[in-house]
Amino acid sequence: MATRIGQLPGTPYHLQAKTAAYRWWKPLLALVLVSVVFALGQALGLVLQVVFDLPEGSLPWGMLPLVAGLAVTLVPGVMLIARVVDRRPGGTVSSVLGRIRLPWLGWCFLIAALMLVAVILLRGETLALSSVTPLKLVPVLVYLPFIVFQAAGEEYVFRGLLVQSFASWFRTPWIGALISTALFGLAHDYSDPMIIAEFVVFSLAMVWITLRTGGLEATVAYHSINNLLALSVELTSGVHTEQGAAQFTPREMIVTIGGHLAFAALITWLAARKDLARTASPAIEQE
Repeated sequence: MATRIGQLPGTPYHLQAKTAAYRWWKPLLALVLVSVVFALGQALGLVLQVVFDLPEGSLPWGMLPLVAGLAVTLVPGVMLIARVVDRRPGGTVSSVLGRIRLPWLGWCFLIAALMLVAVILLRGETLALSSVTPLKLVPVLVYLPFIVFQAAGEEYVFRGLLVQSFASWFRTPWIGALISTALFGLAHDYSDPMIIAEFVVFSLAMVWITLRTGGLEATVAYHSINNLLALSVELTSGVHTEQGAAQFTPREMIVTIGGHLAFAALITWLAARKDLARTASPAIEQE
């Protein structure tokens, strides 16, 4: 039998967790459970690494266990937390319509790919297309679905569940955005100040996009393409840089931040042109 969740028509994305079942302690419980899900994903990655005897970070397959572990745990884990803790459909983390809007997701992937290829070229990097062989393409194709779901999982955690949970306390999304940005940075363990600055802009731009489009489709697309292109550059060049040791030049930082802001501006303009739903209407139903 269908029951209605607590959101009223007109409820924005960041208040989707503020249902009739809301209690003050639920954001803290959600944070604890998200940490458990992350730990489970990392543990699964370590198990796969041992089972397949893959040196951590080695090319081409050493990064696959961790990516795969997070890919299969984060999105289902977040949706389960939303369902159990907030007693709302897990799809309300995806968008205000309670689901992924597939046509919009397709547009977002196209724009993200064009924007990020332009950023790579402006940074002076290359994909070394002349050296690409079928053998080098195999890892990229194997990684592809895992990278998409791993990046999606991070968006569901940091721009989705955490922003929504903390907005239940503060009503504004931006306190939760700052908390999730700090946690996002800790999860990636970068040390270069220029990369940290770029990371902060990236995270806040993704929150802005989520609020202005009423869902995570654009951020999932941008994050996925960003990770996939970064991996493709490594696979075609044969050079892997440990995440914490990565560094930016001032030019790379400026170009990368410019790309984030340009994508945010373009995608929010397109969302407005398409009159994309930014609030729940009518109240979403679940079985």
